[in-house]
Amino acid sequence: MTIDSNLTVLNLDERRIAIESFGKMITEGLTSHFESLLRKYSMFGTIDITEWTIPAIRTLLLVCRGKEQTIHLKYKDRYIATANYPRGNISNQFVEMIMGGNH
Repeated sequence: MTIDSNLTVLNLDERRIAIESFGKMITEGLTSHFESLLRKYSMFGTIDITEWTIPAIRTLLLVCRGKEQTIHLKYKDRYIATANYPRGNISNQFVEMIMGGNH
């Protein structure tokens, strides 16, 4: 049984919590699998990215931009609503802004 097949039996809140947990462990080498999961399962509500890795945050923003999906992010005590997603170097600066320069 794979991570993907386990996610299909979860309700939306459980799935969001599982994906939030995965985001804490994603490295550059795992971004393609994480991207596939994010593309398959829509994210709803507020996503807590407090302990996420930079590659995981970048991947989330890339997927949401491609799906034209507005999301709400929580990083520590800050909340961010996204409507338009930056591209290229601005995308990296956006991730740094979300993290408050603490990476």
